[in-house]
Amino acid sequence: MTSLDISATIQTALAHHQAGRLPQAEALYRQVLVAAPDNVHVLHFLGVLAHQVGQHAQAVQLIGRALQLHPGYADAHNNLGLALQEQGRPQEALVHYQQALTLKPSYPEAHNNLGVILQQQGRRDEAVAHYQQALTLRPNYVEAHNNLGLVLHEQGRHDDAVTHYQKALTLRPNDAKTHNNLGIVRREQKKPEEAIAHYRQALALNPDYPEAHNNLAVVLQEQKKYEEAITHYERALALNPDYAEAHNNLGTALREQKKLDEAIAHYQKAIALKPDYHDAHNNLGLARHEQDRYGDAIAHYQKALELKPDYAEAYYNLGNTFHALGQLQAAIEQHERAIRLKPDFALTHWNLSLALLLSGDLARGWEKYEWRWDACEQEKRVFPCPAWKGEAFVNGTVMLYAEQGVGDTLQFVRYAPLVAERGARVIIECQPSLKRLFKCFEGIAEVVDSCDEVRHFDRHAALLSLPGIFGTKLDRIPASIPYVSVDPDLAASWRARIGDVGGELKVGLVWAGSPHHKNDLNRSCPLSVFAPLTGVGDAVFFSLQKGETAQQARTPPPGMTLVDYTDDITDYADTAALMQNLDLIISVDTSVAHLAGALGRPIWTLLPFAPDWRWLLHRTDSPWYPTMRLFRQAQPGDWAGVMESVVAAMMQLFHNQQDSLRNKY
Repeated sequence: MTSLDISATIQTALAHHQAGRLPQAEALYRQVLVAAPDNVHVLHFLGVLAHQVGQHAQAVQLIGRALQLHPGYADAHNNLGLALQEQGRPQEALVHYQQALTLKPSYPEAHNNLGVILQQQGRRDEAVAHYQQALTLRPNYVEAHNNLGLVLHEQGRHDDAVTHYQKALTLRPNDAKTHNNLGIVRREQKKPEEAIAHYRQALALNPDYPEAHNNLAVVLQEQKKYEEAITHYERALALNPDYAEAHNNLGTALREQKKLDEAIAHYQKAIALKPDYHDAHNNLGLARHEQDRYGDAIAHYQKALELKPDYAEAYYNLGNTFHALGQLQAAIEQHERAIRLKPDFALTHWNLSLALLLSGDLARGWEKYEWRWDACEQEKRVFPCPAWKGEAFVNGTVMLYAEQGVGDTLQFVRYAPLVAERGARVIIECQPSLKRLFKCFEGIAEVVDSCDEVRHFDRHAALLSLPGIFGTKLDRIPASIPYVSVDPDLAASWRARIGDVGGELKVGLVWAGSPHHKNDLNRSCPLSVFAPLTGVGDAVFFSLQKGETAQQARTPPPGMTLVDYTDDITDYADTAALMQNLDLIISVDTSVAHLAGALGRPIWTLLPFAPDWRWLLHRTDSPWYPTMRLFRQAQPGDWAGVMESVVAAMMQLFHNQQDSLRNKY
């Protein structure tokens, strides 16, 4: 074969290579090497082809041989870097990219490839410089725009990242990868609809793109479109069964749907695929917590922290689990660690406040409790006047407003007279169901459904900010009762109605709170739990239960006389009037318990093992309500044990009544 034949063969091979006809190109390259084993260019070209078909070791051997023959071959240094990079040898790849640039400084591909290595090594500023140099040399270099967008995104420079992604899409509109990357940034910029549009475009261009399916699912899940999100997670896993991140994310979607066993299976799969996956350990801890398997939850949080010692979220979750176990000091310590790592972590500040309040450290607790505005989905109200901070305010009007549940409003409306004592005219915005009850409340000049009804007020305050404003401590809780009064005519009307009902003791029952309360699963119970009360003395029971669970009153436990007038209870004024004619109220932790306490009625409140902060720990009384008695679970879910204590207390109550009658006569 003559040299001219070699040249022609090489040109033909290159034409095949550039057209993607790789087998034909390889055959011709090898024919040339038989005749000219040291042909540097053919060794290089054949090495590039080997790299393209995934034969990276062969690529390194062939291109390395070319460089032995011609060390000054810049293109070969660059392509050898690519092959080494695919072999997981980034430092060697970096050396060859640098050598390519030494030989050929105006080499955009080498600048781009070196940028990738530097970015992977966390040397982001250097990576940016090389991507920018690549774009200076070739302004329409799509890959460099995309890569620069990636590193700018990592640096938190989202707007700059978007600029480069958009430039890449202008140059190559049908690039699925760039659409996916732009979707990631748009999600972090809180532009979910734009993110979704880019992910969907990426999938329209490449339906078999597992990362885009996963990323789309994440945004859909954030919008609570769980079924559609799960469909995309499952598609991502069908395309790539070893996609640990998709397993983890699918687990979270299933956990949010309370499908805990399925969620756990996916978290465990993610960990099996990626044992150092701290997020999956943390999420598995969350699922175990929800199963009340607190020991397992703690083990997984601790594993997550072993893998990532600065993992603020895992400290936060660990604190919540210690809180659920009643280990408040440990909970406080974990929340404080999370805050040291992430000072603006609102949820941790807020949950720290709950642990502090539950432990009785009200001073620190109220301070931290103000983080609730940033921690909760509920937005802080905006008013055209300043907030009231406790100052004397003679001849001014202060608007107090409810912000949480009815029970919270009933508990903290007690502060309204204290605000009035500072000289203010007090208006309160409350739930409509409380408006009639508060109409004659001492210290409140006006009761409204909405602040919009009021033309003018000078200051405002949320009801649950008032304890902090007044510096409330355990020994300074304003607990003069009753601080809520009942319309005498309404009370008389209810007295006449129940007058014919017999029984030595008239007892009101409430067994469930609002199903929308985040802790309702633990604080509520079925009516059947109260069955042991049927054998205690001559008691007649009255349902005070409203909502869907009120239907249980239609089928009370065998032997229980349960009177149900709740269809005629229109608001809390009616409930209060009925309570005024009962001897005792027994309730789970819900608004009726607060109403009974505010009225000064005898109230026995049944608490879950991990109680709300306001009930403190270990006490059988409440400093908020002098007529309240607390009955606590000894362990999670132990309503039977609570009811044993209630039965014993009722037996003692009947015994005391009988003693009183004997002494009287």
